[in-house]
Amino acid sequence: MSALQIRLYQQIYIIIQGRKVYLFNQLEEQIERLVYETLSMVTADEIIGVSAAPIYEILNIPPKQVVLLEELDGWEDGAIYYHLKHIKTQTIDFKDGFQLKTKPLSGMVKLPPVATCTINKLATTQGFMLNMNSKTINELYWLVEDLLAYTDLTGNHFDTEKAQVKLWKMNPILSKNDFPKIQQLQNNLLGQLEIPMAFDKAEFSKKVNELYEYLETVKK
Repeated sequence: MSALQIRLYQQIYIIIQGRKVYLFNQLEEQIERLVYETLSMVTADEIIGVSAAPIYEILNIPPKQVVLLEELDGWEDGAIYYHLKHIKTQTIDFKDGFQLKTKPLSGMVKLPPVATCTINKLATTQGFMLNMNSKTINELYWLVEDLLAYTDLTGNHFDTEKAQVKLWKMNPILSKNDFPKIQQLQNNLLGQLEIPMAFDKAEFSKKVNELYEYLETVKK
């Protein structure tokens, strides 16, 4: 994680108090625009169900204040995740994205001031079911972990052909299983490597991180 990503991870996070879910802007400046995605994930035996994932934008979140995202009704299935996709302030324009940490807050603890902000729904990605076993997902996870380490540690010595080989190692597993999200991300990464002269390592690294974080979420 970059220094900026660590800072944002520490200062932009989810607070849950009772059934209410808030996003906390702990920065010293107003967030002009923040885009996030939310979904729930249910695991049962060898099946993982991922809900439809709405994407929202929030405008003008004051510093040191929270904004109410939703009120849970108590009937939600599985674990709920919130993923930051974009944040813009006067000094920051961050689009790498990461999963927001969640902090439960006792009803005895005073909540920061609640801001009234404009929240717009931008889109919704379709949910899906994955049939899998933990061994298969763990194998993919180890392969992507190796690719992530290679991408992070090689610096200017990054070799696109070596990266291709690491991605191709996933093919025997993907050919025998229906993992649409993983397949989509692998195809994106392979496509970026097709023309070495046009290769953008920062964009490649961003997608490797997205794949790694997704596998970290679904592996048992």
